[in-house]
Amino acid sequence: LIALNDTNYHLWKGKMKNLLFLKKMHLPVFTTQKSDSMSEEDWDFEHQQVCGFIRQFVEDNVYNHFANETHARALWEKIESLYASKLRNNKLYLLNYLMNLRYRESSSISDHLNEFQGLLDQLSEMGIKFDDEVLGLWLLNTLPDSWETFWVSITNLAPNGIVSLQAVKSGALNEEMRRKAHGFSSQSEVLVTENMGRSLKKESKGGREKSRSKSRSRYKNVECHYYHKTGHIQRNYFLWKKENKGKKDESIWIVVSGVTLHVTPRKEFFTSYTSGDFGVLKMGNNGVSKARGVGDVFLQTNMGMRLLLRGVKHAPDVRFNLISVQMLDDGDYDNYFGSGKWKPTKGNLVVARGEKSSKLYWTKALVAKDSVNAMDMEASLWHRRLSHISEKGLNCLAKKDVL
Repeated sequence: LIALNDTNYHLWKGKMKNLLFLKKMHLPVFTTQKSDSMSEEDWDFEHQQVCGFIRQFVEDNVYNHFANETHARALWEKIESLYASKLRNNKLYLLNYLMNLRYRESSSISDHLNEFQGLLDQLSEMGIKFDDEVLGLWLLNTLPDSWETFWVSITNLAPNGIVSLQAVKSGALNEEMRRKAHGFSSQSEVLVTENMGRSLKKESKGGREKSRSKSRSRYKNVECHYYHKTGHIQRNYFLWKKENKGKKDESIWIVVSGVTLHVTPRKEFFTSYTSGDFGVLKMGNNGVSKARGVGDVFLQTNMGMRLLLRGVKHAPDVRFNLISVQMLDDGDYDNYFGSGKWKPTKGNLVVARGEKSSKLYWTKALVAKDSVNAMDMEASLWHRRLSHISEKGLNCLAKKDVL
């Protein structure tokens, strides 16, 4: 049994009550009259015995409040008066806590249900009760957007349209078991949260051109750092591009726990690539994107390590490069999140490091160029090999059996 402290009274009370009945020591606490067959001396001794038993499960920092109490019923009421205050501000605190309670994806649904029910029990003891249907809908509202399908199924299947608290509890536990059993959806859903700020879909060509024209006009009076001319910015000049040529292979990858697949819009990142129709990726903003191919991507992380992402989907319409925490887990990587940092490890080896920005974790990585071999088409490959060689040159190479 847990020891009583300043924060766990309601949990302690239920467990202590059960233990007193189990030990057959409940009579001095929950009755006011002794039995006729018991003497006053035996009745006083039993009171002191129960008081000593209860004090064994009280932490030292609150022990002195009850150290000298010898009457079991008085001790029980004293504990209750100290911790189960029915003051208005205590009710307000519990109500506010319950209204702001939300399920965290990383925690167990059973822990969430237990916390929700515990708050309801405390409010009930203070005389605040709610209709069962209200509680059922309230519990549904504490679940995140990724449980939207569950919301719909529960409300549609509710008898007479009434969603009971027990039905939501049972359904939530079953849904958690189903998710653990399946790992991720067979439809290859990519559940990307809406709070990424901007849409994952690329804007239309017209929209992008309009944006660029506004950007240019914004800098019409800005002086270039290289040529000291107005109307241009340094990134428009070849010198700046030349100096930053080696940096273009660096890419930003968003690390998302709600994503079931690795995704990138960049075909040139792949070390192995299979093109084809690989279905539709469903996103959290109700958008869809076609997967044009699948393959592996080799990254050189900011820790100097190689990270192989297998089964990466190529979706040209997706704006960001996405790393799936679930896929890393399947690859025996341990992911640690906390204090605004992300750290994936394999054994004792730290593979990469990421940071939190605007509610998202991200990391920078280089594509391992010596591993990249995916080309758009065979003609592009030969063009890169031979460049702009003439027909006469091709004939010479053919005669030498080089081609």
